[in-house]
Amino acid sequence: MSRTCSRSNRSRLSKGAPVTAAFARLVILLCAAATATAAAQSSSVPDVLARLPPASGRAAILVDGSAAAADATAATWDGAVAVAEWLIARLPADAEYQVIVFADQARALQAPSGTWFVRGSEADTNEVSRALRANVPPVGQPNLAAAFSAAAALVPKVERIYLVAAAAPGRELPEARRSSLFANAMKSLPKATPVDTLLLPSVNGDEVTRFWFASLRTRGSMLALPTDRRGRASAESGPRFEAAHAVFVVDTSGSMVQLAWERVQRVVREVITRSASLEDFLIINDEGRALEAAPTWTAVSPAAVEKVAGALARWQAHSGSAPTGGILRAVELARSVGPTTIYVLGDDLAVSVPKPRRVEWSLDRSREELLDVLNRDEVRGNIIVSTIAFPTIYEATGELYTAAGFAALQYELAVRTGGFFVGLPAR
Repeated sequence: MSRTCSRSNRSRLSKGAPVTAAFARLVILLCAAATATAAAQSSSVPDVLARLPPASGRAAILVDGSAAAADATAATWDGAVAVAEWLIARLPADAEYQVIVFADQARALQAPSGTWFVRGSEADTNEVSRALRANVPPVGQPNLAAAFSAAAALVPKVERIYLVAAAAPGRELPEARRSSLFANAMKSLPKATPVDTLLLPSVNGDEVTRFWFASLRTRGSMLALPTDRRGRASAESGPRFEAAHAVFVVDTSGSMVQLAWERVQRVVREVITRSASLEDFLIINDEGRALEAAPTWTAVSPAAVEKVAGALARWQAHSGSAPTGGILRAVELARSVGPTTIYVLGDDLAVSVPKPRRVEWSLDRSREELLDVLNRDEVRGNIIVSTIAFPTIYEATGELYTAAGFAALQYELAVRTGGFFVGLPAR
């Protein structure tokens, strides 16, 4: 949508499908920002993950049908089905796909005309919806190895996998056993096949790091959809509200500045220019230091975007990768304007950070204090925390290390506040 959208049009965006479309386009741009080639692709492609199979390719959609998908306090089976249908609707019109439901075992749905469903066939779409909704109630444990093996057995070879995940294998088992189960599942993947993962809200913080690592290893993306007020993945309804205000909390640590700064600038620019309801914004770093001399709300305009882009390119507010202080500062700043989306752009969570001199906002903020602030009556329902996670640690080392703690914390904030979490693919 263009920035010339009127206030009456903005109001209508909060009431239905246009919000979903706007949100989908936004996340497309976030994921596309991971590489220069992806950024050059058309932003009008109506898909949430931005890297659909080519028109001649084939995709497998793996849907977690285990007991975790029936958790009434988080992701329900109806929510998992809605996410799968949402994905199918965003495939190219002539794409071929298969849907595999997995729990203790994995089974591919029977397509009317053979192995593959065709996106452009209304009969195929209806059959998938019918078959998925007949899979009630979900039972058993998520056997990810069986799901990947079923995808690997498809003929011709699948070119991309979309994983709708409700839990990682072995949730109740000791850590060493959980790690072994996930590693063995990865060995079952068809070779050279990207995996894009969509997380349902029943996934916990420890598990989100496993799924992001798996996506990174395959050159895929990871996305936790926003949740509605009942805590369910809102594939159809979009974010809880369309905020007119945004605070960008940008990690200015060495790893971000040296390895991701061009991508950061691209993401900030795209979020500002593509958010139809956005009226003003400000930018601070993970320690709460403002981009300008003082935190000032900037009205959205082409000139303002260009000015901010230049300021970001020159910004040298080096920090220590501890986003908690910046988020709390953003909450404080948002109190003066009303409902606000906080966009956190970062790559890891420092275990121990020396407190720099003349910091505007204390770094001594625990996870518990952050969650307490976000749960206060005057804050809850007025703040959405969304995160774009950059894979710089993985790109440099092949592992997540401190990025795992960052992903776990920010994912929890997204689920609690109705935001999204995007784990960008590696370059």
